[in-house]
Amino acid sequence: LGPFKNTFRNVYPKLTGRYIAICEGDDFWTDFDKLQKQVDFLENNLNYSACYHSAMVVDENNITIRDSKWPYYKTHSQEDLYYCRGEMITNTVMFRNKIPYQKFVEGISNYDTLLWHLIGEHGGAKFMENIQPSAYRIHSGGSWSSTGSRYRLFEAIKTYDYIAKNIRSQNKSDLPIHDKLQQLLHQYLFDSLSSRNIIEYLRVLFSALSKLNTFKQGFLFKHFKALLKRNRKLV
Repeated sequence: LGPFKNTFRNVYPKLTGRYIAICEGDDFWTDFDKLQKQVDFLENNLNYSACYHSAMVVDENNITIRDSKWPYYKTHSQEDLYYCRGEMITNTVMFRNKIPYQKFVEGISNYDTLLWHLIGEHGGAKFMENIQPSAYRIHSGGSWSSTGSRYRLFEAIKTYDYIAKNIRSQNKSDLPIHDKLQQLLHQYLFDSLSSRNIIEYLRVLFSALSKLNTFKQGFLFKHFKALLKRNRKLV
């Protein structure tokens, strides 16, 4: 199927089942009863829109690098997911097939971040301790891990800006997303200056003020204040 985003563009519109579980690339599941356990949970807990479990990290030769990808896991409320405060490991998630495929728009690479937000439109996500960890594989040829940090920052900015617009379209406040967007934009702009890419710095700065339409004066004040502080340290 190719990259994760291709799954949603090409396959998701054709899915008719009640539940969806994802296993990308060369990741794999280790619990034979994983799917049945997750289906049973969602069947009996209608207030949750998804459930997930832990994952271990393996290398290209299936050797375990870490017993757990994250130090801890937790159940996410609907609000946590909706406002991007809750994360899950993609190959551990099962969710209800309720999300209109039209919401998976072109031009976004962080489809997992977008997916957690869209799941949060319908309910929370339960962390299940009774499922064996799936395997999250790390290798040198990973398409996302091999991209540059500024590219990843820019893609994250686009994703969170789309999420903010989706929240506003539902007549809800997108203020909880502002801090995350500002943090990403500050980092991207500073990275552009550090690499002496002034044109890119100015392009993204003007885009933040006109196209993103979420900060205006507040963002400018914080950015230039941080820039002055940064320059004093360099002098």
